Amino acid sequence: MTIHFKIIAYNIFEGGVDTSNPTGNEHSFNRLTAIAAFLRSLNPTLVVLTELNGFDSVRFSDFANQWNHQYTAFLNASTGFHLGISSLFPLIELAQVKHDMHHGALLVQVNFNDEIKIGLVATHLNPSTASARTIEAKMIIDQIKKQDLKDWIIAGDLNSLSEHDAAYYQPSTKFSGTNKLRTQKGIIYGRQTHHSIEYLGIRYAKIIRWKPPIDLASEPFPNGSFHATSFGPCCPQATSPIYIPKQDEQCLYLNIYKPIVSSNHSLLPVFVWIHGGGHRRGCSSQNIPLLYNGTNMIAHSPADQTVIVITINYRLGVLADMYLKELIEENPEWPTAGNYMYLDMLSALRWIKKNIQDYGGDPNNIALFGESAGGLSVIDLGAIKGSVNLYRTAISQSGLGSPGAYSSYYNMSHALNYSNSVVQQLNCANDDQDKVLLCLRNSSIEDLLTAYGNRYTRPIIDNYFFPRYPPLAIKNGMYNKDLSLIMGNNDDEIAVCYAYPDINFNETIALLSQYVEEKWISRIVDYFHLKNCSSNRTADMNRCCAITRLILIDNLFDCNVHRLYDALYLKYGSELEQNKLFWYHLNCHPECAVRRYKGVCVHTAELPYVFGTVSDYLSVEPANCTWDNSSRIFSNEIISYWIKIAATGRPFSQWPNYVPFTREYFYITPDQNFSPMTWNRNCLIFDQIEEQGVKEKFGNSSHTFKETFLIIKIFFVVEFFPGIIRICIDERGDNSLGPLQTPMSSTLGILNESSLLEAKNPIDGKFSISDGSRQYSGYLDFELDRSFLNGQNIIGFQYGSCGYSTARLFQFDQELISRYRVKSA
Repeated sequence: MTIHFKIIAYNIFEGGVDTSNPTGNEHSFNRLTAIAAFLRSLNPTLVVLTELNGFDSVRFSDFANQWNHQYTAFLNASTGFHLGISSLFPLIELAQVKHDMHHGALLVQVNFNDEIKIGLVATHLNPSTASARTIEAKMIIDQIKKQDLKDWIIAGDLNSLSEHDAAYYQPSTKFSGTNKLRTQKGIIYGRQTHHSIEYLGIRYAKIIRWKPPIDLASEPFPNGSFHATSFGPCCPQATSPIYIPKQDEQCLYLNIYKPIVSSNHSLLPVFVWIHGGGHRRGCSSQNIPLLYNGTNMIAHSPADQTVIVITINYRLGVLADMYLKELIEENPEWPTAGNYMYLDMLSALRWIKKNIQDYGGDPNNIALFGESAGGLSVIDLGAIKGSVNLYRTAISQSGLGSPGAYSSYYNMSHALNYSNSVVQQLNCANDDQDKVLLCLRNSSIEDLLTAYGNRYTRPIIDNYFFPRYPPLAIKNGMYNKDLSLIMGNNDDEIAVCYAYPDINFNETIALLSQYVEEKWISRIVDYFHLKNCSSNRTADMNRCCAITRLILIDNLFDCNVHRLYDALYLKYGSELEQNKLFWYHLNCHPECAVRRYKGVCVHTAELPYVFGTVSDYLSVEPANCTWDNSSRIFSNEIISYWIKIAATGRPFSQWPNYVPFTREYFYITPDQNFSPMTWNRNCLIFDQIEEQGVKEKFGNSSHTFKETFLIIKIFFVVEFFPGIIRICIDERGDNSLGPLQTPMSSTLGILNESSLLEAKNPIDGKFSISDGSRQYSGYLDFELDRSFLNGQNIIGFQYGSCGYSTARLFQFDQELISRYRVKSA
């Protein structure tokens, strides 16, 4: 049996209100009336509407009655951009997808009769990045697979011609010969932008919970090829203010951003990014827009400074630092536990070392850079077993609780106690070691995260894999002395005078107690004359908040840099006079701060400048701000310095190397030329605190581990006729590719090869309807080789000059899409 029906998908644009006259009730009413009249004139079978702002299910049902639809389904999106489906035939709501989607997706079953039933998805995909939309498309596919229906249509606002992705959707660059790369692991296909080729979501290792990662550096790609065009999932983590895309425990993926260079170019330096987040949150694909965007860094690099940028995921939180007797004794060949984040980082570096030459990278010139916990990591790795020769340079940005602070680490006893508390909360305690581990490994991620709570994830000094606290590793000759190290921090890491402008002495004591043990508070009060501090905002440097800011910067950052660098000088002396240690302070005036102090260089504020991304660490939607010219120049300068360091192991010559007796740092600021400065404070009190703390935490660190027991802006109408598909177009002329002026070729996207229907050139093309809201409408007819129901699983349609961008969202074999692309009309 064949059934003919017409489906219309239409974005009515912000609730159908004319944004040029949002309060003009008469005009607004006329526009909604015109939309209803347009839909009624087409006599559709099914209608999918997006941007139903201001609607609810009752109002939408009344609206649908105007084109004689009595069956409706409605999704109330948290963003206010609601979705609706109306039908001449009965609907059964199957699912709503809201969690981890920007707007959402609504799945229904359409019952034409007792025999013919199809699935319909209404969705409005993420407007920010292609990667975010790819993730959301995968979520929709996953939900479709849970249903019993075999025939599905996906319709709505797919955002595939977003202004944010103008460079991404270029018809001449997708899957051309330039993107097909033969490697020792097989053929890999990347995606090309104006400035780079991106190879995304490459799996570098497999995970067995609380075991060292299983390296995939030498494993061939499945079936001999891989389409590296979307990010892999992020590692599981608790909910936080940061936008984190889809998560999965199998999360060990890396992303390669390669500049577009000539084929005979010499091997490029490699720059590997380790994200921050306290080792318990974060991801290489976090934030909207994408913050850690290697293409942005490449795009804003000097023409003569080219590097490959790589970002990675690693295990976090409860999956990263479980340290139990049962885990230690499980494998005699690996008699320790915890530090899985560092094991993952080394696995990624081994993959890079072995494979990066295939991508034009130099395996002998690898540099790391990281921020916060990532800044801690890139320094810690120099003291980790198996890290030698994997990298040669490290930039530590604001390594919070940096490697020169004992409080940043657990000893084995503390790690064991914390991990055992998780066992108890999960009711997994048992005298049988195997049953304990079985219980833990069968526990859900949600239960594990709940049991773990909000505690800080710390590296564990275990006398085996991470045998010594870094300053002690240096002292004992166990730190990699061949590394070039660059460490520094932002001016207002902790913005005390912005957060607490009127803080007084007593409140200062309470704040300091969050960072320093109680027994040291009186010494700090005396040493810094805090009793005389003032809460008066005109008190300048005698303000309590100003003194407290300096104390915290000393304690958490500067003194730790000195401690580590001085230890290296004391141990290796003249060898480090070869310009291997560098220190910086950074000031910035962030213009896109989210839920923070605009213009204040707080913790993470430098990240957009380092990557050249107009964004913020807490951004969860497209940036609604811009950088002025000075901000772009400032960012470009930072990128230039960072890439010079990655390439050569040292910055430009005006940046002095660190020498203990001069203690010069390099001041990076948009307010003046970057220049050397002399640090005039001292660390006496904090060195005393450190010395005592090290003795208490690691004083008996020589015993063995056995003794301790560890992601078109196209709104289309799809009409099915016997042997013909009619695609009607409604396109706002508001994106960077401009308004649609004439009809163009189109692509039909399908779910699998068995249902491939070849889309042919238009047999008739008309472009006729427009309304008062910059809307352009029209239609194109295409012949199909067979009917929809016989074809099965048609999943998406695209109109536009950019080939298969909609199709590729819902199609994972890109070669098939390329094979069935329509030539230009």
